Amino acid sequence: MRGRGLVAVVSAGVVVVTLAGGADATPKAPKRLSVAHDGGVAWYPPAPSPRPGPDPRSPAGLKARAVLVRVMAPSHVSDLVSVKGGFEAATWDSPSCTEVIKVWRYWSRTLTWRRAARIYAPVAFGAYGNSDCIQQVVGGNVNGAPDGVFVVKGDFYGNGMGNAVVIANGRHGWGLVTGDGLTMASTGKSAARWAVSEGIRYQSYFSHDLLERWDANGWFADASSGRYPLEIWFRWKDGGFVALHTNIVVAKVGAAPDVSAAMIGAGNCPSEGTYVASFGLRYNIDIIEATWMVRSFEIFPKASRYPKHVPCTVRVRGSFPITIQVGHARNPWPDPPGPVTRKQWVTAPIWVMLKDFPPGLISADPIRVGAGPYAVPATFGVNYLLTNLGEPDNPNWRVDGYGAPPVPAWGTVTFARGHIVAVALAGTAPPTP
Repeated sequence: MRGRGLVAVVSAGVVVVTLAGGADATPKAPKRLSVAHDGGVAWYPPAPSPRPGPDPRSPAGLKARAVLVRVMAPSHVSDLVSVKGGFEAATWDSPSCTEVIKVWRYWSRTLTWRRAARIYAPVAFGAYGNSDCIQQVVGGNVNGAPDGVFVVKGDFYGNGMGNAVVIANGRHGWGLVTGDGLTMASTGKSAARWAVSEGIRYQSYFSHDLLERWDANGWFADASSGRYPLEIWFRWKDGGFVALHTNIVVAKVGAAPDVSAAMIGAGNCPSEGTYVASFGLRYNIDIIEATWMVRSFEIFPKASRYPKHVPCTVRVRGSFPITIQVGHARNPWPDPPGPVTRKQWVTAPIWVMLKDFPPGLISADPIRVGAGPYAVPATFGVNYLLTNLGEPDNPNWRVDGYGAPPVPAWGTVTFARGHIVAVALAGTAPPTP
């Protein structure tokens, strides 16, 4: 964004972010900020801090909510958020489906509600004809923030890729929360009327007393971009939100597949050894999947189609490391590119085999370019994915006859003590028919 400089350098599994400043760089953060990456495993935020004010579920909280509903008569009221000296809540109206969000502050000392903000959220398209409708407003606490934080839910892009915006207070007052990369803050402003707004994300949630942001994964299209989203957990600091943790997997140097290895058999999985094989992930209709969730990975003798029955099927997490080939393309578009140099083998999470798009650009800074939770360090000097990732095993192709049957990837698999320990895809060469 204008005036902001954000440079992310991946090193040893940690992104070190340098804020170059600028007139509107927000929030003010340390010049160097280390953010931990979990490598795609399940991560649990620390235990929440004590509530900053009274309990919204207490008799006093229930009574305060009832007063807000009776006096202001809104169509919808969010849950009350505990703040010092009272509560905060957000209201919005329907069936007019206005995008106006009102934030209210309740003072326990005076037993009165006062309006703190009136904010226009982005216009929501409504996936099923409910044009301009806001689906939900969820309030919560973020550790250290003096006020509540409110997540507004709706289909803001019309294609399933943008489903949440955040409203919060800050140095500029109440407004929509925007920001580049690993820092966010309130703009103190509403959305531009009838225009696509900044700050729209795939989803946002409260995770204990952290704000969790999900960014769409650019390896997938439209509503499917919720597959393996980039997850970032934010805490409150210096008047804004600063990243604490992400689920990014950082690429490492990998080993090329040994295509001279023996062909795997058609039966059960072997206990030991490295084998040439075809393989692929089992298709799953779930739109949202986290990197720590498990998938079925099918392994069988090299072929151009999936067999009807695959005895050797193992369960792997979406973050399970595989080896792919990358390189540097002088002109990566159109696909295929021009001459490719610096070809090398690197690791990647296995979820990349589910991609919607053909092999193409990869990034050292996925947070800014929407490349999903996978980063290839800039020191590798590469920008292009060469490997044929194949297509996932979708039984509907075979049962319904809809479209061409999926083509599996191929390469080598390694087993040790009955467990799969390594997978390497064999570059750009297609499977043998």
